[in-house]
Amino acid sequence: MTAQQPEQLTPDAILAHLGLFDRLEPTLDRFADRQQAFDWLHLGLTDIPVGQVLDLIQHSPTLLPPRTGHMGNWEEIGHGRAGMMDFNQAICSQGYGYPLIYCFNQTEDAALERGDWVYLPGSLIDHGKRTLLPLYTWDGQGLVERQREQPLFTPFVQTSVDGGQIPLNTLHWQRMQQFQQFEFRLEAQSVWHHAELAKAIVQHLLEQAAIQPNTRRAFQDILSHQVSLDGRMQRVAIQREAQGYRMGAMFYSSAADLAEASMLPWLAVAEPASFFANIKQLPNQMPLCSHLLAGIFSAIFHTHYPNTTVERQTMCRPFNPHFHWGARDMAGYPPYRNGYIAEKSTTKSYRTLCQSIIDAFDEVDPMLLILLPAVIFALCPTNQHPHDAEALTELFKQVQQLEPSSDQTTYQQTISQQVAGWLERQRTILSTYWIHRFAPRQGILHTQTLVSSRPVEPIGFRELSFRQACMIVGALIHWLAPNSALA
Repeated sequence: MTAQQPEQLTPDAILAHLGLFDRLEPTLDRFADRQQAFDWLHLGLTDIPVGQVLDLIQHSPTLLPPRTGHMGNWEEIGHGRAGMMDFNQAICSQGYGYPLIYCFNQTEDAALERGDWVYLPGSLIDHGKRTLLPLYTWDGQGLVERQREQPLFTPFVQTSVDGGQIPLNTLHWQRMQQFQQFEFRLEAQSVWHHAELAKAIVQHLLEQAAIQPNTRRAFQDILSHQVSLDGRMQRVAIQREAQGYRMGAMFYSSAADLAEASMLPWLAVAEPASFFANIKQLPNQMPLCSHLLAGIFSAIFHTHYPNTTVERQTMCRPFNPHFHWGARDMAGYPPYRNGYIAEKSTTKSYRTLCQSIIDAFDEVDPMLLILLPAVIFALCPTNQHPHDAEALTELFKQVQQLEPSSDQTTYQQTISQQVAGWLERQRTILSTYWIHRFAPRQGILHTQTLVSSRPVEPIGFRELSFRQACMIVGALIHWLAPNSALA
């Protein structure tokens, strides 16, 4: 007798399962008639139990939210020795999400102040030891080695391995494949697979931006930077010039030409061999899609349904439910840090762009962005530190016994004091490894003892609400800061 397959939930049924249908019903009506194209929900601001959402994901036959990590060093994450960044392992190795790799980052500079100092794509990290990679970019004649005063756009960088040169992204991608428990995917592949639609969307948005009162902001929301083959990446404003568009030294005779050029960075990631084989024929500078538009593409191209053929009628109507695990910058840990999605200017831009897209493209559905805060998994200790799990079980029990309050500030302060008292009692028992997660500027590279480990969900973790979990994380970061009385 075969086990019954889990039922495919419609978007409406997903919201009903989470107890959100009544709250969002007016929006759903506007979604249904396409009068509204975008809305969002931060689960870190809700009292939905963590386990309820994790169970929904694990029992769904199609839904698997992306965890958009960066191109770089995933070995330490895969082995469970990446400190704060272990939250990636906790999500991606247990079926709660998968690593969708964002590749438009930059190599770290020498001082680890600019570029991607979290994932360190310009280096290799092994057991906490950092080895600098040689970095080469195009100078108009050939690939030449660069120094580390300036960050470099990773898709345009090559490095040397075993006497030969290889695209930097390819090196890291090959190293990722050793971790079979992770289902790595490239965000650029999802866009490149739908390149014609992506290009048409960019062209349409550019044409609409050209007639807006604030054209500068409208253009920046679409194409935010210009990247050069030598690896430089800089903000460059687009300007209308006659019937064309100027971006720095580059002139494009039409929105179609500018949109065509914007596909080249996606090509560099999706097909690096082809990109570098034809680099002599490529323009020296090209436009780069904004982080905002990349996020919209992630939803439009259904990265939350990664392993199935999408049936729009049952999976995207009346809206496309884009579940997304956001890290500290994107989703934060409200109310201490709300993440950039919560900024009014960002949500306004999302609404404007999405409405313009669905008005022009019938094949695109309204989007409900359901943001899951990845950092809550920093609360989960490793199997190498069993006393951490025991201590955290006590903390979670204390927090769950508190009376929930609609007054966000009062509730936050109450949980903060609970965390402070717990830290005073348990500080000598907790592992330095776990404590160090909540120190400032924590990336892959850290100073703690490194052993391979697996994440452990302490008793009570799944019963926490997302709001409680985020408040605990925020309180820990507050109380463990160097200038705190408890530090």
